[in-house]
Amino acid sequence: AGLTYKWFLRSGQTINYLTGKDGVSLATDPTLAAGTYDFYVAAVNDAIDCLSAKTKITVTILAAPNAPVAATGKPATTCPNTSATLAVNPVVGVTFNWYDAATGGNLLASNTNTYTTPANLAVGPHDFYVEAVNANSCVNTTPRTKITLTINPSAVAADINVAGATAPFCAGTSAKLTASSTTVTNPVFTWYSDAALTDVVFQGEIFNTPLLTATTTYYVSVTGSNKCANTATGAKVVTLTVNPPATA
Repeated sequence: AGLTYKWFLRSGQTINYLTGKDGVSLATDPTLAAGTYDFYVAAVNDAIDCLSAKTKITVTILAAPNAPVAATGKPATTCPNTSATLAVNPVVGVTFNWYDAATGGNLLASNTNTYTTPANLAVGPHDFYVEAVNANSCVNTTPRTKITLTINPSAVAADINVAGATAPFCAGTSAKLTASSTTVTNPVFTWYSDAALTDVVFQGEIFNTPLLTATTTYYVSVTGSNKCANTATGAKVVTLTVNPPATA
């Protein structure tokens, strides 16, 4: 009782009193750079204002790792029911933890520079956050690195327009079919001969069919920057009606 504790910090050859820091404990300045610091504490007898000898306390502040850097070529998009492997650049002596929130949140993966997302994510954007931890168990002091993965929807039949398929065709002629889309960015069209979308007959916008001998059905899918390929049940169905040849 009757004692006040004063704190000091060495700077070069000078030991400076830390104004406003009196007390039984000291919280160091969080902005101090990595390095070793000599603090001192002395007790003052309040009754006689007598300062005791200083006791040195050495504090070593360990360097924090840099924030994780997203790996080049990491997927920014994927399709429904498809997982994606996200990655940050590996760093020697540093591990990485993945979370679902910028602070706090649920730990999704630890001690790895990659994270494979669940395949059942809903369509839309999903944010993941990564922190770096070095061998001293120090975490990067900057915010966690955010990596966004967007689940694109599958295209549907309404996303595909096909010109050249409406008129009836004569047996032995070919049809010129032209696919287009106003809803799919950078569309790539694939034409199939079967409803299960397993037999590819052409890829591209303009499909010149083989010579038609009977009414024929093709199935078209499209994929692009903002949409994934149609499922089998969502493909565009194109039926070419072939009239039999006239008889005398």
